[in-house]
Amino acid sequence: MFMPVANSPGCPFTLGTSGDGNHAEASFLRAAGPAPSVILPGGLRARAIVSGQLARRLLLNSAVSRDARMHSRLYVDGELNVDGVIGTWVSTHNALNSYGEDHRRLRRPLAAALAHRQVKTMEPLIGSVVRAALDEIDRSPEKTIDLMDQYARKVPLGVMASLLGIRESLRNSFQRASSGLFATDLPPSQAAAHHHTMSQLLSDLIAEKRQHPDDDLASDLIAAADQEDQALSDAELRDQILLLISAGTETTVTSIATLLADLLGHPEEMSKITEGAATLEDALEESLRRHGPIASVPLRFAVTDFTDEATGESFEAGEPILINFASAGRDEELHGPTAPLYDITRPTSREHLAFGLGAHLCPGAPLARRETLIAVREWLHRFPKTRLAPGGATPLPSWITNGYAELRVTPRGSEDR
Repeated sequence: MFMPVANSPGCPFTLGTSGDGNHAEASFLRAAGPAPSVILPGGLRARAIVSGQLARRLLLNSAVSRDARMHSRLYVDGELNVDGVIGTWVSTHNALNSYGEDHRRLRRPLAAALAHRQVKTMEPLIGSVVRAALDEIDRSPEKTIDLMDQYARKVPLGVMASLLGIRESLRNSFQRASSGLFATDLPPSQAAAHHHTMSQLLSDLIAEKRQHPDDDLASDLIAAADQEDQALSDAELRDQILLLISAGTETTVTSIATLLADLLGHPEEMSKITEGAATLEDALEESLRRHGPIASVPLRFAVTDFTDEATGESFEAGEPILINFASAGRDEELHGPTAPLYDITRPTSREHLAFGLGAHLCPGAPLARRETLIAVREWLHRFPKTRLAPGGATPLPSWITNGYAELRVTPRGSEDR
C-alpha cells in the first residue's frame, strides 16, 4: 500500500508496489486534488493525474509527451536514476514512447500491419483458441480452477502468438517474460532480467521472420517497417513487437478475467443481459470503466511549462506525469456518486480511458474488445453455472496492471460433475 512521506498537507505520497490497493489509493489521491505529487518506486517524484477530466485534457495536449529521451529532465540532464520497472517502461523506443513526427513514423507500420488483418477476419482464430481452452477445462476433473492460468491467459496469448507467428515451443517463454514486465513488486535485477529475456526472444523472432517471412503479423510489421522512407531499425522493430505483445496480451487477459468476475459477482447485472435490458457489450464497457486493465503506465513528461486553465494546476518542462487510469474510471465528477459500483446500464459507461485517448489511442482496441467478448460469451455458454470460489480473487502485484494473479472459480457450480 501507499503512505505519505511527510505529515504536512499536500506532501507527496509514496505509491505502493503490491497492486492490492489500486482503487483505494486512487480514491485517497483524488481527495488531495486533481494532480497530487507522488513518489514512485525508486524515489522518482511525479504528478499523479487522478481527475478524469484533467486526464482527458492532458492525453489530448501536445504539451505532454511520452518520449523520455526528448522531454525528461532525467535524460536531458544525464541524471537518469530510475531502474526496475520504471526504467524498463520508459527506455523502449516504440509507438508508445514517442512524440510528434517520430510517433507518427513508428505508429504507421504498426497501424498498417494491424489494418491488414481486420478484426472480423480474426474471429475464426479467436474462436478456435477459445474452444480449445474450454475443451481442456471441460475434460479436467478439477471442481475448482484458476481461471487466470487455465483460461484468461491462454486466450490472448494463443491469439497473439498465432498472429505473430511465434512457435508453440516459445509461447510460454514469451508469456512469462511479458508478465514480468508488469510486476512492480520485483527487485530491479529481476525486472531487468525479464526485459533482457524478452529482448532476446524478440531479436530471435525478427531474425527468423526476416529469413523466412510468412503470413503472420510479425512478417507484416517487418515488411511495413521496411517500406517506410525512414525504415525502422531492428531495435525499433523489437520494441514495436514488444508493445504488441504487452498491450495485446496482458491487458486482454485482465479484460477477460474482470468481465467474468464482474458478471459472476453481480448476478443482478447478469440478469439485465438475459432479460434483454442490456448487452454483453454494455457489460464490457462498464467493466472497462470501473476496473480497466491498466491502473497507470509510466510515464509522461511536460514538454514545456504550462497551466491547465480549468484546474489551475501548473506543470514544469520535463516534469514526470503519471496518468492514473484507475482513478479516472471511478471519478465521481464524471460518473456520479455511484462510480465505484458496477452498473451495466450506466449512461457514462463508455466514457472511459481504458484504451487511452488521442494520439496514443490503442490501435489494437477493436481486437481486444472482440477477444474479450468471444471469450466471455463462450465461457458463459459452456459453463452457465460458474461460481466464484470464496476468497479466490488475488490481486496482481502491480500498480500498472489492474488485474488478478489468481481468480478461482467452480465452472460447474456447486453440483457434482
